[in-house]
Amino acid sequence: MPTTDTVMAHLKSGGLNGDRLKELSAVAARINAAGMKGVRVHSKGIPVPDGIHVSGIADKASIAKLLADILDKTPQLGGVVIFPYGIPFPDIYRIDLDIGPGGPVAGGGGFG
Repeated sequence: MPTTDTVMAHLKSGGLNGDRLKELSAVAARINAAGMKGVRVHSKGIPVPDGIHVSGIADKASIAKLLADILDKTPQLGGVVIFPYGIPFPDIYRIDLDIGPGGPVAGGGGFG
């Protein structure tokens, strides 16, 4: 489970600095604490990183609360992609979030 400090260390190595680094690290840690499992965080932006991509898994029981929390409390939310796993009735969902001023990454294939 990533904490704000571990996320900060990872994002700092990706080129984020200062107040922006602290702000985005806190957002990623809060999303993890809200119930997203297997959270992965990466910086985004070329040539200067200015946002993050967050990816993780949520189960059927927690996805509604998690999404409400993300939509209500995430500043500069650029996009949300949800992919259901399980046929014919999904029981877990992959959630990809794009956070920062740049919005979703162009290319039609999702985020990243």
